[in-house]
Amino acid sequence: MRFTSKNSKKNYRALACAMAMMTGLSAAQVVFAAPADSGVIVNMKDGKLAAVSESGAGADIDRNKKEAANGVEIGESVENVAKSQDTTNAAKEAVAKWNGERPTDAEVTSAAQALVGKTIMDIKIEGATEDVYNTALLSLNSKVGDALTIDGLSRDANNIYETGYFYDLYPSFEEIPEGVIVTYHVFTTPIISDIEITGNSKRESTEKLIKAMQLKPGDRLNRRSLQEDLANIKKVYVNDGYIMAKVHDMGIDDHGKVSIQVNEGILEGYKVKGLKKTKEKVVIRELRTKVGEPLNKKDVVRSYNRLTNLNYFESIDIKPIPGVEPNACMLEIDITEKNTGAFGVGAGYSTADGFIGMVSIGDRNFRGIGDSISVMYSISGSSTDARGWMFTYRKPWLDKKETAGIIKIYNRTYRYNDYDTNGDLIEEMLRKAKGFEIGFTRPVSEYSTNGIYFKNSDDTYDNHKSGPYDRRQPQWSEWNKENFGLTRSVTLSHTTDTRDNIMYPTGGHYVQLSAEFAGLGGDFNYQKYVIDDSAYWKVGRNQIVAFRNSYGHSNNELSYFNKFRIGGQGTLRGYKDDQFRGDSMYIGSLEFRFPLYNKVKGAIFTDWGAAWDDKWLPNDFNDFHASVGVGVMVETPVGPIRIDVGHGSQGNRVHFNVGASF
Repeated sequence: MRFTSKNSKKNYRALACAMAMMTGLSAAQVVFAAPADSGVIVNMKDGKLAAVSESGAGADIDRNKKEAANGVEIGESVENVAKSQDTTNAAKEAVAKWNGERPTDAEVTSAAQALVGKTIMDIKIEGATEDVYNTALLSLNSKVGDALTIDGLSRDANNIYETGYFYDLYPSFEEIPEGVIVTYHVFTTPIISDIEITGNSKRESTEKLIKAMQLKPGDRLNRRSLQEDLANIKKVYVNDGYIMAKVHDMGIDDHGKVSIQVNEGILEGYKVKGLKKTKEKVVIRELRTKVGEPLNKKDVVRSYNRLTNLNYFESIDIKPIPGVEPNACMLEIDITEKNTGAFGVGAGYSTADGFIGMVSIGDRNFRGIGDSISVMYSISGSSTDARGWMFTYRKPWLDKKETAGIIKIYNRTYRYNDYDTNGDLIEEMLRKAKGFEIGFTRPVSEYSTNGIYFKNSDDTYDNHKSGPYDRRQPQWSEWNKENFGLTRSVTLSHTTDTRDNIMYPTGGHYVQLSAEFAGLGGDFNYQKYVIDDSAYWKVGRNQIVAFRNSYGHSNNELSYFNKFRIGGQGTLRGYKDDQFRGDSMYIGSLEFRFPLYNKVKGAIFTDWGAAWDDKWLPNDFNDFHASVGVGVMVETPVGPIRIDVGHGSQGNRVHFNVGASF
């Protein structure tokens, strides 16, 4: 509030207006609500404190018959009622006394007008308790000896009010021969007896919210501190992601009990738009927001990431819209679907092998229920080329606990190139794999999953295609017996994945621990342990740094085709596929990824790694190999297609992959 110093009717009207504003502001900021048993509500309204009797509020009746109270209990009950009644009566009397003594705004204006220019001989404050008296006195700008002015009265009244310890105040004047004595009459706030917060859920406990407040029971109520505390409560909610939460109501009863009512912004439901193929339940089950609970921004972001990682949708837009109840909302999810089906066909002819054909069909969102299915079949006019079939089916939700299951069945003969560590071809062969794999995963937390997988695969040498070594020959029979055969194994895994996007991460980590135990009546007995760790950081507007470490070890001497293998796309670019083998391995990669154009992204990378036998660490660090290179990734309807050119110690290699490198 502010007054001009000119002596005019406008100034006097400003004084009256300011006094009304001051008292009106106190009414707007603080509302007292007495407990139900007191029957009294104390309210600031229109510059007056009003004691209003609450009518029509019936007390709850306990219909369960209780045991008769003893004399001590009756005495305590009577004493408590008497104390409560005394407090209520005192509050009524204080309000009545203040309203009876407080002059009207017109009377204050008239008195001040008559004394403008008089010398202030003394300034007093009446009604302030001892703990806040000096605070009010020190807030004054006017000093003894100053001339009384409208501006001075306005500033002093405002300063006293802004200390926060008073609900209402008004000045009175005593004219003496030497000048005037100014007395500010104040209505002091009470001592806080208790703080009660209602409307909050278990996610934001009352203890946590009260801890964020500076006011505590036993403190003198300060309006400014209380407003800051309400802002602090709001800040707690915002920091924890509850962006719609707000303080719905606040009151102080005549016992000094502060009551704060919170409205956390409840989610009432979902409205999913744009679905044509996908069932609505497939979208709803991925959401981390819960109907009937407060809307949390972090849950909305997590829900968006989960929907994105399904790779079913071209675009996803999630936004809150008004609900039915006040400060409640619904989530509107607007989706544009992408083509999730894939069909491939290939054919060829050679004089050696005759007709060669391949057909594959699959769908990542089979029948719109979120399942994944793929079938591949290849045929050759000769028994000397690739042929066979493979069937894969994955169901991501077997139950309400998000147990996922996958099964893979295959009987296929395929070409395999075997290289030595110099990158020279040992043999191009046909290998036949026949068997099945089945696995289950279940989340143990929002970002962590446990898995178990069983493999039953019979690997046999089928035929020789080319190369200096022909393992069909009798001298290789013992080698074939030791390295081809039936593998039966169980693999246990624990995965923690906080990546925001599994296809093109811009942040988060991926860590997987796995242990494979082979035996179970198969031809090979071994244990293999692997830890894989990848991290992603956004370093610019759209630039990403990606880093990976992977280490594997076995205490056993592994068969040739069960050894760890590195080389090629996904492990050590710039070298041939599976060029290096061992009972232990390490791979490291560092990439800098950046956008090129629209859905085209580029990368600069370096890979390094080694494979060795016997020990946890290699005997000779010359076993390590490294490469550098560049890559391009293009987003397509079937997923990202990645092409890398790597330069290693043996020259350049081009690598092609569907999906991200890591």
